[in-house]
Amino acid sequence: MVQPRAGQGSVQIALRLPEELRDRIRRHAEENGRSMNSQIVHMLEYAFDDMDVSAHNFENPDRAAATREFLRDEIRKARSILTSILADYEDPNSEISRLRAEDTERNAEFHPGDEHTPRISRKNKP
Repeated sequence: MVQPRAGQGSVQIALRLPEELRDRIRRHAEENGRSMNSQIVHMLEYAFDDMDVSAHNFENPDRAAATREFLRDEIRKARSILTSILADYEDPNSEISRLRAEDTERNAEFHPGDEHTPRISRKNKP
């Protein structure tokens, strides 16, 4: 079987990038064991795939409606969870309130300047 040559079926283009972006691409390429070129191609393919999925979901009216309904459901769930957390936070008998009370007591016992508070000299400061 004949192995394709590197770059076969590809188009070469000149590209100007800000140095910071080039450095970020280089870091990602090294982390992923790719050349910078392969990393750029990978990132572009991923971005286009993501855009194609998003466009596909909203070009089709049925899919758009289903996607909107899914997102509405997710927002309702998040709102319900947050409401529950807030109710627990405000309920004096909840675990959260008990922990807050313990924390308040612990902080009340700490008096900066008393003899039990560790002193940090300028030499020992990090």
